[in-house]
Amino acid sequence: MIKPSLGRKTAQNLFTISCIAGFLGIAASVTAETATFTFAPVGSSFSAFLPSDSPLIGKEIVSARIYLDVDSFEGSDAANFFTDISFPIAPDPGNTNALVLVGSDLGWSGSGTFHYFEETTGFNGVFVSARYGGETPGENFDGVLLDTSRIEFDYISDGGEGLTLESAASRKTHGHIGDFDLELPLSGDVGIESRSGNGKSEIVFTFNNNVTGFASASSSCGKLGKVMVDPTDARSVLVRLNEIVCSQTVVTVVLTGVTDDQGHTLNSASVTFGVLFGDVTADGVVDKADIAAARAVQGQRTNSSNFRADITADGGINFRDVGEVKKYQGDALP
Repeated sequence: MIKPSLGRKTAQNLFTISCIAGFLGIAASVTAETATFTFAPVGSSFSAFLPSDSPLIGKEIVSARIYLDVDSFEGSDAANFFTDISFPIAPDPGNTNALVLVGSDLGWSGSGTFHYFEETTGFNGVFVSARYGGETPGENFDGVLLDTSRIEFDYISDGGEGLTLESAASRKTHGHIGDFDLELPLSGDVGIESRSGNGKSEIVFTFNNNVTGFASASSSCGKLGKVMVDPTDARSVLVRLNEIVCSQTVVTVVLTGVTDDQGHTLNSASVTFGVLFGDVTADGVVDKADIAAARAVQGQRTNSSNFRADITADGGINFRDVGEVKKYQGDALP
């Protein structure tokens, strides 16, 4: 199974969107579109990120078509062909969001041109902001993927219109001082959470309208606690993280079925961020620069300009915080 790279930089999205209408019995008043993803060429791999401002986010997938066309060169065995690809999809229970195709499983053998087609609802779900990737290693296989190879997802284009995720933050309580929010960008470089303290931790989702409810929440790492609409700001949903144990990891938190007071529903909203304890400078690696940054504010009470250095989140920056940075020295995000 593919394990896409989780680097801090976004990659070019390997899909296109085209418009179709009135398919699969959908009412004529509902517009439908197709998102097309491509396989990695033979002998290569890719990692990409679907940003939260993509028009695909929250769209409901209703069908998929898989086209795989491969030319196996003379002397090569198509049975050895292998490709896989993951997708930025939050599936319904029982579905999967990754595809693996092996020549021998498809009944391929020898040289020549081989074709595979499948139409499936096995990927039905919603697009979310997440990393995805694919690889076609070409081990023991000599040939090429033809340009006609692709995966097409048919989705309802009006899902989630009117309600959008505007911003996100990682919120921690620093002792008796109070809460400090670390902005988590929705696109571009991911935000990096440097604080390892055991105080209250929340991911704050802020929308353009007042939120009235949601269906569920999930995290790719750590245990979730209470999830609720912020009693002080109805536009925000607070997702409590009972444990953050995933240092040196890129984490995605997802809300599904978000509804607002204007009758809109957003199928899915997600935020992706890095967790790297001790990374005061937020550059993706814990090194001497982070130790120096913590020492520069040692002795200060935690405030809006130095809270990243309060690694223990106890309300003050002292020798314990400097020691924590030293403990994590050498750690880095993938």
